[in-house]
Amino acid sequence: MDRTTQHNTKSNVSLGKPIATGCVWWAPTGTPLPTDANTPLDDAFVCVGYISEDGITNAVDTGTTDVNDMGGVKVLSEISSYGETYQFSMLELNEHSAKLRYGAGNVTVDDEGGFVINHSMPTGESIVMVLEILMTGQRVKRIVIADATVNAYGDTSYSAGDAIMYDVTMAANPSELLDGASSREYIAKIANPIAVETVTLSKTESNGEAGTTDTVEVSYEPADATDALVKAVSDNETIASVSVKDKTLTITRKAEGSATITVTVGGKTAQITVTVTAKAGA
Repeated sequence: MDRTTQHNTKSNVSLGKPIATGCVWWAPTGTPLPTDANTPLDDAFVCVGYISEDGITNAVDTGTTDVNDMGGVKVLSEISSYGETYQFSMLELNEHSAKLRYGAGNVTVDDEGGFVINHSMPTGESIVMVLEILMTGQRVKRIVIADATVNAYGDTSYSAGDAIMYDVTMAANPSELLDGASSREYIAKIANPIAVETVTLSKTESNGEAGTTDTVEVSYEPADATDALVKAVSDNETIASVSVKDKTLTITRKAEGSATITVTVGGKTAQITVTVTAKAGA
């Protein structure tokens, strides 16, 4: 083995984000499955809209069989059962998310966009699902589930302080269409990457006392850029630090002075100047 080629490779480390057009897609059973990472989906696929910040969890459930000899010594241990699920919370209530959450037969939509939704026992209907995930380094991962059925529903909470979310867990069942696999991943370079052209911040100055925080929203054009990971760094962490969550920056003012925060998206940059005054009464 040539160990000069065996080493840590930073480009293989990735975050998982939704592609700009949406992450979770589904279609009726029988819809043609994609066979690569980049070919457009069949027109029958519909998107459920935004997924919560917790993202998608692919859980694996395995069962193990142990064999002991007559003396009680374990001589064999192997996986005897395998199953997997995909859990996520939908932020949008639209026709497609409602039908996925409550069942297509339980949702009626009128011409003005109104809904009638019946809460009842799931019918066990099977659908086709595709998850579209944007990876770091201009790569895309497409997860194909040929036979998806509802496995569990999460609670729905209503409050003034939190978004209403529609939590669902989908079982990925083995399918002959995937050679007996429960799901299949296709990973490839993005066929036609869309570069970021401009980066805009909701403000370019942030002024305030030490010990306070500020938030800044980041936007970029075009909105469907494929390599749009938002990064931010402060040139003086002792004066002001910054953290990033999706497209929102949180600036923490620490001590009197000034700092410049540089935001980078897809190689394009924008800056915000932070001026911190002494804390009143200090």
